Amino acid sequence: MYTGKLDRRRRLLLRTSAAAAVAVPLAGLVRLSPARAADGKPLLSPDDPAAERLNYHADASEAPADQREGNAFCRNCTFFKGERDSADAGGCVIFPENRVNAKGWCQSWRAA
Repeated sequence: MYTGKLDRRRRLLLRTSAAAAVAVPLAGLVRLSPARAADGKPLLSPDDPAAERLNYHADASEAPADQREGNAFCRNCTFFKGERDSADAGGCVIFPENRVNAKGWCQSWRAA
């Protein structure tokens, strides 16, 4: 009895199953990327109590000059999670429930 057709179907099923077993966990990693994690979160308001404690300014030019280095912005901070060159806002490790303005600044700024 010849079972060639059945063997091909079985091999196809095994290959498809193996590919799906690898693809499902990888899809979860893509969904949790830092840039996507910030999507849908509200922009941090300078009036937020946590923002006030860290002297957050949505526009770094409004921060006191004696506290802020000239090139210090959220976009070039180590805590910023987003597209550093093109994003208007992104996630922040310091403010996990909100997005911060890429041109903003707070006292926790550290060079990336």
